[in-house]
Amino acid sequence: MRGPRGRATLYIEIMEFLRRRIREGHLRPGDRIPSERELAEQFGASRMTVRHALDQLAWEGVIRREQGRGSFVAEPKIPLGLQFLTSFSEDMRRRGLEPSSRLLSVAVVEADDAVAAQLALAVDRRVTSLRRVRYANGEPLSIEHVQVPYRLLPDLAEHVRERFRGQRATAFSLYERFDRVGIVLQRARQTIEAAVATAEQARWLQVREGSALLLLTRVSFDTTGRPVELVRSWYRGDRYRYETELIRPPTAAEVLPAAAGGEPEQP
Repeated sequence: MRGPRGRATLYIEIMEFLRRRIREGHLRPGDRIPSERELAEQFGASRMTVRHALDQLAWEGVIRREQGRGSFVAEPKIPLGLQFLTSFSEDMRRRGLEPSSRLLSVAVVEADDAVAAQLALAVDRRVTSLRRVRYANGEPLSIEHVQVPYRLLPDLAEHVRERFRGQRATAFSLYERFDRVGIVLQRARQTIEAAVATAEQARWLQVREGSALLLLTRVSFDTTGRPVELVRSWYRGDRYRYETELIRPPTAAEVLPAAAGGEPEQP
């Protein structure tokens, strides 16, 4: 019988073996990976050790496990950086994917107090509310709810209905509409939090109800500091990961001598 260290070593070996097979292209997205029994025989491991390795890979998003069917290589997650203010369409095209959308609803409505505060609406609280499913190469990736002050784009709802006559559109971009009327986006305030799919969201995103989602809430501002959109997007947790670069701030020892105009004291 293997000791605890042996089991830990096998657990890592199994994970690295599968990662390498995927990395080198021997196993591609959608391919079925060897069963627990096959891996146990190949590595001389217990089924519990193999199951532990597969559970870890599933948690990392490398594979997906389907009850009664086995384990399969997952589609690679789409990395989205947090440094730049870009649209969904811009992000997808930059990665060689074809974006498209399905219109769920569009209407001019009265903003509630929370939305009015976010968009700094005082007198005219009308907003154009746009809900759509966002796709990349035909795969549903997110549900997006955008609210734009009506006064900024009074014809937005009409334009959206025209573009989405067949419910699907590949060429519509809200940011291009902003550009056409001289609204230049400069910055945004954004939050990201965990969420779970409702029954309706699960149906549109083709996932199970209760599946993990990433909820992104963003308020975008133009060059005058005016808020021009409030966006809430629910992204599939199995297809997205967020990336950002962190920079360590200077220490007090580095800042104080510079502020005083001198050199750091030598020991």
